[in-house]
Amino acid sequence: MTDQSISFVTSQLRDCVAPKRDRENESLTLTVSEAATLLGISRALAYELVARGEIPSLRLGRRVVVPRGALVSMIESVE
Repeated sequence: MTDQSISFVTSQLRDCVAPKRDRENESLTLTVSEAATLLGISRALAYELVARGEIPSLRLGRRVVVPRGALVSMIESVE
């Protein structure tokens, strides 16, 4: 990723983790597809990165979800 695309993704993710009063109705997790969209990558690549442990994820029963806060932290650590 270029510096410009990292900045864009970081700003998009920060919007997802808005102040508490703005996110009361938002879930704490994203689907892998939602995370892929925010990161600007394909769904297939997102699942591959989750399987490799490069995108933080949780398994809840049969579902795989991506914690919003962990995704933001991951992106911010690259900057």
